[in-house]
Amino acid sequence: MLERFGWRVFLVSTSLPFFVVPIIILTFFLKSAGTKTPTSLTRKDLDDLDDLKTLTSLCDPVEAVPPVPNIKTRVFKASLLEFTNVFQGYGTILLVPALVRQANLESGPGDCTSGSVHGSQLLILAAVALANPVGRFLGGILSRWIKFRVLHSVVAAMIALCYGIIIVYHDIVTVTVVMTTGKLLYAITAGELNILMNDPGYFGSAWFAVGTGIISGSGQVGSAIALALAAFFDPLVSTVVTLLLSLLKIAMALSVTEYK
Repeated sequence: MLERFGWRVFLVSTSLPFFVVPIIILTFFLKSAGTKTPTSLTRKDLDDLDDLKTLTSLCDPVEAVPPVPNIKTRVFKASLLEFTNVFQGYGTILLVPALVRQANLESGPGDCTSGSVHGSQLLILAAVALANPVGRFLGGILSRWIKFRVLHSVVAAMIALCYGIIIVYHDIVTVTVVMTTGKLLYAITAGELNILMNDPGYFGSAWFAVGTGIISGSGQVGSAIALALAAFFDPLVSTVVTLLLSLLKIAMALSVTEYK
């Protein structure tokens, strides 16, 4: 399929099916249970209510979080972290086919397949993709024992090292090991960044929706730029840009003193 339709169609067609099952479950099988909502109360239930306070107690109110200091700085730093992290994650999986083709051109015999991903090399894409769930699991464990700033700065330094190796060595074995490691490292920090993005204590109630939206949008911008670099530029350009962003991420991770 990859050889016939290209890597873009391959990635889209293999990713979309994973969204079908959650959509079906959310639409048809998940129903609210337990406490009655005001719209489901009968007339007798309403008669039994003593006052409006009893009615509002049926819902679980969200406790307001007071405003936090330096909110704009917090949002900026978290947005930049999300941008670089998503850029690395998407760039890793999207850059692999280009790096493999480059390695084939440098070491291949010059036939028609030397500039394409073929045969057992397709397993490289699978290895890189499978590193994501493994990294998410490891991230959940490591975040319990290692502080946010330490974990993210160390991981960013390791990702920078991975892309530095890719600049020097282009063979298939190096590409497989390094890019799989890079995807694993991205996934380790992605989970905790999602928690930060949905933490009212980091933004305060007033800025929670706005801050979450800005950070999420920054991640989408990062994925779009990573896709453009991997698709339309030389692999060396994408590698160098990701290396520089990883170095920037080290400084940004160390500056997030507001989140433990």
